[in-house]
Amino acid sequence: MTFFLKGYRVDTDKIAQMFDMPRSRALDYKPMIVRNINRGSYKYIGTGYEPDGHINMMIVMDDGYNAAELMRTPMPPSEDGVLLSIARHICTPCVWPDYDQIFDYKTFWYAWKESGGCKVGEINTTSDDSNSTEQKKT
Repeated sequence: MTFFLKGYRVDTDKIAQMFDMPRSRALDYKPMIVRNINRGSYKYIGTGYEPDGHINMMIVMDDGYNAAELMRTPMPPSEDGVLLSIARHICTPCVWPDYDQIFDYKTFWYAWKESGGCKVGEINTTSDDSNSTEQKKT
């Protein structure tokens, strides 16, 4: 059974675009960016698995074995302004399979696609926290 991570992918392309730098250089900024987030604002830092076999750094807000349920439920709230700013500008929210749990990604992604999978922007990123500025993605 596959374990899934729900949270924010620290998006290399968005970092490169925001700071007008080559993508290869933007990779070096990911650890520095994550270190600036209050540790109590997220569950842990994980690695999600992309359909093309690439690994992504994730700020994990929730996890579990039921991907559909993770996509349906709101993103856990955070009052950390740094996390909210990073999530809004240089991250991509979604649910990804946990890299540490995947061994045969081609078989997995075929099954993921057949089940409807997660398309970026289709998860519920709203929270019940009235201080949150995140909006529901459609």
